[in-house]
Amino acid sequence: MERLRKRLVKRTTILSDQEVAAVVKLMCQNLGDHFVSAAAEFGVSMQDGVRYGSLSAKCQEAREKRRMSIKQISAELKIPQYRLQAIEEGHAAGSFLPAVFKTYIAFLGIGRWVSQWKSKNKDFASRLGIL
Repeated sequence: MERLRKRLVKRTTILSDQEVAAVVKLMCQNLGDHFVSAAAEFGVSMQDGVRYGSLSAKCQEAREKRRMSIKQISAELKIPQYRLQAIEEGHAAGSFLPAVFKTYIAFLGIGRWVSQWKSKNKDFASRLGIL
C-alpha cells in the first residue's frame, strides 16, 4: 500500500500483484460487504477488474490521441462499435473476442505496451486468450 502511495499511478499504469491486492483491499473497504458479495455472486473478480482497467484505459487513451471516435475505427476495421466500446469500458466478459482485441491493439499501435501488460498479468491474459 505504501508503495502505491509513493508511486505516481495513472489510469494506464500497469500495477504489480502487490499493488492490485492493495487496490482491491481499498475497494472492499470503501464499497462494503454488499458490493463484494454482489461481485462474487455474478462471478466478477475484483482483481481482474483492476488489472483490466489499465488495459482498457490505454486503449481509450491511444484512440483519443489519434483523434478518432469508436464509430470511425469501427467503420475502418469493420468491427461492431459495441465490441470496441466493451474493450474500452473494461467489459472483459461476454463480448470480448481475442481476435478483435488483437486487431484493435495493432490499429492503435500499442503492441509494446500491451506486451508489458501481458508480462505482468500472464494468468489473466491467458484466460482472455491474448497471451
